[in-house]
Amino acid sequence: YCPYKGHASYWSVRTEVRSKENVIWCYENPHQEVARIGGHMGLYWGLMDAWFEDGIVWTDLETYQAV
Repeated sequence: YCPYKGHASYWSVRTEVRSKENVIWCYENPHQEVARIGGHMGLYWGLMDAWFEDGIVWTDLETYQAV
């Protein structure tokens, strides 16, 4: 629970070879003051092995910069 945003929901990622618990989070019904974040999902970068964006695989998430 976040006093500023409300209650978050969490999801796990499972593949054929491994799984990670609670790596995706979302405020489905945030407080009215931050309603615009409702429905957006976030990922815990430190729990991911790589990030895939526009055909590019980022395995060093320390150097990744969104475009």
